[in-house]
Amino acid sequence: MTKTKRPKTTAFEAKFIEAAIDKHVRDGEVEIDNPTVVSLSASGGAYVQGWLWVSDEEAGVEPGENPEVYRRDVGDSEEAGDDADGTSEQE
Repeated sequence: MTKTKRPKTTAFEAKFIEAAIDKHVRDGEVEIDNPTVVSLSASGGAYVQGWLWVSDEEAGVEPGENPEVYRRDVGDSEEAGDDADGTSEQE
């Protein structure tokens, strides 16, 4: 089995990833994969892709209201072969 590969990170992009991890990550609230997607700006700086946790309460939904979570939990995904992170495993 192979997983879809993430883009390679350059040493320059890695500086922005490390800064984002050091300054913005809060476990369980804001997380950043490493490697991740980095979008460099011509005016300086970069966007670093990350994950921001939003609770059901913050989104104004009732616990258990999301049918996608139910499908994933019981293994009945509409997108057969997709992992929770959106990648596909292939044999």
